[in-house]
Amino acid sequence: MVGSIFKNIDPIGLLLTSLTYFFLVYAYYVIVIVISVPFFSDSNYGWLNIAALTLLIFLCIVAHLKASLSNPGYILASNNDFDEQSIINHSNDFTMCRRCGIFRSADSHHCGVCRKCIKKRHHHCPWINNCIGELNQRYFIQFNIYTAILCIYGIVFLMNSLIVIPDDDKSSFVPLRIFHSVFVIVECMVFGLFVFAIIFEQFSSIFSSKNPSIIESQKNYFQSLKSNLMYKYSQLCKVFDEKNPLLWLLPFEFKTFQWPKRNKILLLV
Repeated sequence: MVGSIFKNIDPIGLLLTSLTYFFLVYAYYVIVIVISVPFFSDSNYGWLNIAALTLLIFLCIVAHLKASLSNPGYILASNNDFDEQSIINHSNDFTMCRRCGIFRSADSHHCGVCRKCIKKRHHHCPWINNCIGELNQRYFIQFNIYTAILCIYGIVFLMNSLIVIPDDDKSSFVPLRIFHSVFVIVECMVFGLFVFAIIFEQFSSIFSSKNPSIIESQKNYFQSLKSNLMYKYSQLCKVFDEKNPLLWLLPFEFKTFQWPKRNKILLLV
């Protein structure tokens, strides 16, 4: 796994990936060690916040690792299964990469950092040091959603702590606590705006393609609305590779359990 982390020797990507974990660990340190344990450890409020924050950061890190270490959808010569006849019959659906020297679908693009063609490549993200493609877009969206939730959570919790915790203690610990709190609040505001813009852009790209089931002459508003909703739902099912919306935000793979088939025995009496 260590080798996979450094598969793309991109100094900026490695720096921003390291900063991602630094900011997560620092925010966890401030909220738990600096605020929750000293001031709220004697109440359920403090321990519930610690548990919620730990779970959110765990899911955020898992989503980030999967987005960073997963294959985004590399198109290699060894797995390029387009035959010559299919390319001739659907010439508008294929392009040829001049760098890789292979045929690829029209929605595939070459990445100069990864030095490979990627299926449904969106962009190369230095924050995960990897490309966003067909196979890891779900993890990238999950990572941004959890980051957005953490930013809102951090702002609300720390603002509340600045109001609730009295400042009558004149020890040197009080200014340090306030400094940490204000710094993390600013951090959450900056990254919150950033990830909200990314989330909006990601979902816009998912829904950008036109719904083929909508006919221009279709005048029934409710039919058009239903068709649009079903189309967006199908697009999200493709991205998250899961039909159950309750599982879309979990950075894990779920396989449907199938009971073994029983052999039918014919009894002659």
